Amino acid sequence: CAFPPLLGWSRYIPEGLQVSCGVDYYTLKPEVNNESFVVYMFIVHFTIPFIIIMFCYGRLVCTVKAAAALQQESETTQR
Repeated sequence: CAFPPLLGWSRYIPEGLQVSCGVDYYTLKPEVNNESFVVYMFIVHFTIPFIIIMFCYGRLVCTVKAAAALQQESETTQR
């Protein structure tokens, strides 16, 4: 996240009370390339982690359901 603006892709600007810097999301100048940088940030820092998290939680739910079904089956056969 911090590296691309140092290479010229987007830029840093003062934000808030002018005591800290952040990535410039607002400027629409073609020479700054902000639109492509915002798309990059959305895909790399939101979409990909979201997909990974949803996949892992889906696998976790399937595993828990399978374990619960095996336990339920085990309880009914022991009676």
